[in-house]
Amino acid sequence: MPELRQIWDLSRADFEHHAVWIGVHNFDIGRPWHTTSNEATYRPWDQGLPARSDSGFVLVRAELTLKCGDCYPGFFTAVPDAWDVPPRTGLASISSRYGGPELGLVAVQQPRIFVDHQQVSFWGGRSGVPVEKRQAFYTLLGKPSQDIFPIRFRADGSLATGILTGEVKGFYKVIPKQPAQIEL
Repeated sequence: MPELRQIWDLSRADFEHHAVWIGVHNFDIGRPWHTTSNEATYRPWDQGLPARSDSGFVLVRAELTLKCGDCYPGFFTAVPDAWDVPPRTGLASISSRYGGPELGLVAVQQPRIFVDHQQVSFWGGRSGVPVEKRQAFYTLLGKPSQDIFPIRFRADGSLATGILTGEVKGFYKVIPKQPAQIEL
């Protein structure tokens, strides 16, 4: 039985021990632990690198750089180069659902940062990231939003295939039939 973690339980130490984690629901169909997993369950990648981002959800260890130049560890989803091609005819592309390629790519990558052993996500979905959590993030960093955003992130190219860089401009909220909004 491999180590299994829910995405929100992954820690900095988990990524120090294993630079790549994969989605059990995508990669482990038919394995005994698959039936006890859900879409948020991940395990360490145990094959050769780079992991193929077009095979399922691949989380990679990353370095996130704040606007002010401070660096923090984190992770994000490695995205295949053809990330915005609809899987079937008749489906809308990701970028058309989220208001363009920049916002669509962040929706798929969903970067997270580790600050003082806490994991902070910038993607809040339809409910957004609550103001209390945003304020707690600024307090943890001891900086105002203008010194933090944009945050650039990158992963080592040997970890996975696909797009291994990106940028977040704030905390994201999705409003149906409108472009994703950025909140500070």
